[in-house]
Amino acid sequence: MYCEKRYLTRSRLKRHVLDVHEKGEFPCPDCSKVFTSSRRLKDHQRSRYCHGQQPPGGAGSAGLVGQIN
Repeated sequence: MYCEKRYLTRSRLKRHVLDVHEKGEFPCPDCSKVFTSSRRLKDHQRSRYCHGQQPPGGAGSAGLVGQIN
């Protein structure tokens, strides 16, 4: 057993194990990250964080733009 998490369906449990506990086999060709599924790799590549970029506003920022009035 990897952790104490419980899921109602086997597919959700399998996704959790792959995403959190298994070693990745799908490297991003644009940066050094490795993912456990092709789905996660594709999500990463479509994200604004791929290609070694920092989130807007720099590291640790929530990436919010603008100001609350």
